[in-house]
Amino acid sequence: MLVEERVSGLERAMMQLVYQSRQTEISIFQLSEEMRDFKDEMRVFKDEMNRKWGDLVRKMGTFVEDIVLPGLPLLLKKSFNLDVDDMSIRRKIKDADKNIWEFDAVATSGDYAFLVDVKGNYGRRKDLEHFKDVLLPKACELLPELKGKKTIGCIASFNLDQSIVNVATEHDLFALAMGGDYLVLLNEKELKEKDILLS
Repeated sequence: MLVEERVSGLERAMMQLVYQSRQTEISIFQLSEEMRDFKDEMRVFKDEMNRKWGDLVRKMGTFVEDIVLPGLPLLLKKSFNLDVDDMSIRRKIKDADKNIWEFDAVATSGDYAFLVDVKGNYGRRKDLEHFKDVLLPKACELLPELKGKKTIGCIASFNLDQSIVNVATEHDLFALAMGGDYLVLLNEKELKEKDILLS
């Protein structure tokens, strides 16, 4: 009787172990299916995000055409009563070493020329300094329409942090961004106080 009870208990324990093992297999299978579904969802999400980033990059690529090109003449007229004589975007030119330089927007008005550098995020001081120290002098050297004109550098973005605006003002650069009036000169007051167009 005692042996039979032990065998019976052992059988029950074995059956319970088999049952639990089967339940674990089912749980693992369900988890595997859920993980596969999750991976599929993440792949779709990633593809969607990549598409949206691509759209944003393409939109940034048209920021010059859509905002700066029509906005700069209006801004110069409103702020300094200057009429733009000529304007070009994505101006490309080769230097003596056959390097191609591209300048986002160039506008001339009488004795003045305006060189605009556009970035989606002008958040780093080194970007501004590269524009001031490298691109602006190179444009003055290479672009015939800038010869004999006072050339003023302009940085432009959807949004500019005040610290970048302050650095731009220190270097007599226009800081342009989106605003209530379409394209806004963020440091107009400070530049007017410095007589930047007259100096």
